[in-house]
Amino acid sequence: MRFAEVFLRIGCSLVGWMILITYVVWLAVAGRIACNEDAAELYHLLLFAAPIAMFLALMIRATRVLPEIHRTMRWIGLFPALFLPNAVITIGTAARSVFVSGTGPCGIGLAEGGFPVWPVVQAIALLGIVALVVINWRAARD
Repeated sequence: MRFAEVFLRIGCSLVGWMILITYVVWLAVAGRIACNEDAAELYHLLLFAAPIAMFLALMIRATRVLPEIHRTMRWIGLFPALFLPNAVITIGTAARSVFVSGTGPCGIGLAEGGFPVWPVVQAIALLGIVALVVINWRAARD
C-alpha cells in the first residue's frame, strides 16, 4: 500500500469520527439549550444533519485494511458513547412533546420545520450510527 493511500485512509477515518462525534454532541445538547425563538434552528439543523452524519460516518471504516491503525482508532468511539445517554434523552423528550403533547420541541408549532418526523429521523440515525460503531469495534477486535 502506498504512503499516500495510508494517509488518505487515516484522514477519511478521522473525518468520519469527527462528523459522528459532532452530530452526537449536538444531539445531546439540543435538549439542554434554552427554549427561545432560535432554538428551532438547532432542531432544523439536526433534522438535516442526521442522514448526512449517518452517511459520512461510514468513513470510519476506511482504515479496516490497516488492522493495527484500525484497532487503535476504534477507541475514539468511546467519546461519543459518553454523550449517548443525553442524546437518547433528547430524542425521548422530543418524541413525548410531539406525540403526546402535540407540539414540537420547546413548544414550537408542529407545522414548522417537519417536527412530527424529527424524533423518528433522529432515532433511526442514532441507531444506525451506534450499529456502525459496534460493527467497527467488533471488526477491529479480530
